[in-house]
Amino acid sequence: FFAPSARAIRGCDMSAACHLPQATHVRTRTHAARVRKRAPPPLRVSSGEGTGTSNEDAPTNAKTTTASAAAADILSNKTRPFAFYWPETPASFAKALELGLTNVAIVDADEPKSAKAEANASAMRALAAGVRILKSKHGKLIDENKVIVGTFFDVSNGEKARSAEKAVGSASAHNIFILDPGATGWASIVSENIVAAAQQNSSCRPTLVGVAYDRASATAMLDALEMGLDGIIVKTENISDLAAIAADVAARCDGQVDNKQRASDQGTLAAARVTAITPLGMGHRVCADLCTEMRDGEGLLVGNHNGSYLLVHSECAENDFVASRPFRVNAGSTHMYVYDPVDDKTRYLSELRTGGIVRVVNATRGTTSRAFVGRAKVERRPLVLVEASFESSGRPVSIVLQNAETVRLMRCNNAKEGTTYQGAVSVAALRVGDALLGWEDATDSGGKLLGGRHVGVRIDEFLEER
Repeated sequence: FFAPSARAIRGCDMSAACHLPQATHVRTRTHAARVRKRAPPPLRVSSGEGTGTSNEDAPTNAKTTTASAAAADILSNKTRPFAFYWPETPASFAKALELGLTNVAIVDADEPKSAKAEANASAMRALAAGVRILKSKHGKLIDENKVIVGTFFDVSNGEKARSAEKAVGSASAHNIFILDPGATGWASIVSENIVAAAQQNSSCRPTLVGVAYDRASATAMLDALEMGLDGIIVKTENISDLAAIAADVAARCDGQVDNKQRASDQGTLAAARVTAITPLGMGHRVCADLCTEMRDGEGLLVGNHNGSYLLVHSECAENDFVASRPFRVNAGSTHMYVYDPVDDKTRYLSELRTGGIVRVVNATRGTTSRAFVGRAKVERRPLVLVEASFESSGRPVSIVLQNAETVRLMRCNNAKEGTTYQGAVSVAALRVGDALLGWEDATDSGGKLLGGRHVGVRIDEFLEER
């Protein structure tokens, strides 16, 4: 459950969060957003203020470079934002593991009864192989070899927060700064100011970690100035908060590879050849107005039937009829499925509501990103049925859209040429024989879909949709 924040993909557009290789199979996740992606570079930590060895907790001959290497080792397999957990008991850490939140625990070595900390650490190590146990002592974060890998900063009031900002802004090397608001609670402006200070540092890019005592503070840390902090240390025993934070981190994970992916491929972006275009008359259609401005090549996967969908383009293009609406996808008839290729779930377009989440697909990059629904606009409009068949399998795919010049699908070249995006095409200009970009679910050896759907979730059952 390690996800890239916008800082990890700086310089990319909003959709570069989840990799969907075109014309190749993609593994999707079971209960959280998991799909293949080229992993971003690991977080880097090097020597400088805030790192080093402690006289009390490390051998006297340990060098700063050792501390730097130790910190880099902890972060090496983690993409932004990562999550550590600071449990009071092994039982709560077991729950964090079950939720997939993290495999790194922190114990408080400042406790008067240090034996308790050691006992907790031993119990947590026994929970799962590969669990890392770090210690918090005298304002430092210390690894298993007694090497300091991070420094805590009290940000419980304005004066202390400004001191942390100054330290972040003037750091001369890649340090780990752990920002702890304590019992006063996290103020969004604190994370925003510190992220801004890190961006203004011309010498290095410090690693920023916040201590989150509840879901609200975790959300503020993950979303600060769009970039978010690099990671969070979760410090709560509230199971509902743990579950919510795990889901929030996973949702920002849009596509990081982990070891809980499905064992079988679930589908692929594919070329479909138009076989028929039939005007239907009046019906209800849904415009999905999102809290995201989309660009050329971005839209939603929509279809009449489980397992086969076409990419409906956003209304981002300028035209002679109406102003551009880059936030909108005129997605089609209310009965249709909108598909999330990361969660491997479907919903009816009629179910979209303000605050809901859909998955925008970028056909140019073969990537996806989360988008929140601002409004679902349902109106009666003339409709058109577009039918096609996938070139690779011959399986049919169809979609019912508003019959209007501003409604567009996505052209592609044929499967033999690599199935790449070739621009948007209005349904008014669409012709039989055109190649469109869509999504085709995987099938078994007999060509049948891998199960049906129950409330959008894939299940193993007989299903025939006509």
